[in-house]
Amino acid sequence: MTNTTQELKDALQKYAVFFRYHKKEGEYRQALGTTQLAGIPTAKHPKGLSTPSKEVITYFDLEKNEYRSFRKDLFIGIVYVFK
Repeated sequence: MTNTTQELKDALQKYAVFFRYHKKEGEYRQALGTTQLAGIPTAKHPKGLSTPSKEVITYFDLEKNEYRSFRKDLFIGIVYVFK
């Protein structure tokens, strides 16, 4: 499971992605997410433009139905891409 954060960002823009990252507390989190607007409920679409941080990956968590983010250096890898 060796992927780059750029590969994750590219996959999130097109598909639902199952991936893992470390949490601040040292545990790891498995997440199912996307950044593709078609996969995000309309009520949850971004309301405006913001400058994304170069150190953080933000995604829409399809299980929690909320946006989440994590630092890039905590990324472990992609488990599965739902194409």
